[in-house]
Amino acid sequence: DEHDVSVGIRLLAEIRDAFDDKATDHLSTHDLLAFLHELEEAPWGDWYGKPLTPRALARLLDPYGVRPLLRRPGIGAGPTRGYFRTEFTDAWSRYVPVVEPVTSVTSDTPSMDEHDPEPTLFRLSGDAVTDVTDVTDPQTQPRTVEGRPT
Repeated sequence: DEHDVSVGIRLLAEIRDAFDDKATDHLSTHDLLAFLHELEEAPWGDWYGKPLTPRALARLLDPYGVRPLLRRPGIGAGPTRGYFRTEFTDAWSRYVPVVEPVTSVTSDTPSMDEHDPEPTLFRLSGDAVTDVTDVTDPQTQPRTVEGRPT
C-alpha cells in the first residue's frame, strides 16, 4: 500500500534525524520512541489513537530489514533493546538518500560577475514576454450562426 510506504520512508528519515540529533550509534527503543513522540507534525505521538509502541515501531521497520537488537553496555548495566545506526544504513541509502545542500553556485555564463558573488537577475521584456489575452466565457457570449443571433 502506498500509504504504508510513505509512512515507512518518513519514519526512516525521522529516525535518521534522531541518530543525528543524539550523535550516537545506538538508541534504545525507549529513547527513540520518546524522540519520535515529541515531533509535532509527525503521526508518531498519536498513532491510531495512542503513541507509537515498541511493537508497532518494529512492525513498521520490518519491511526495511531493520530489527531491534539487544545491546549489552557493560558491567553494572543490564542489556537494552534498541536500534543501531548501522542497521539503517542500507534502508537509508535506498529510501532516504542524503541531499547535500547547495553551498555555492558557479557559472560560465556572463550573468555572473567574477568580482560579485551575487547572481544577476534579468527581467524579461519585449518579445520575450507574451501578453495575457482576455478569455471570455463562451456561455456569456450570444451564439451566432453566419452572423445572425440564434
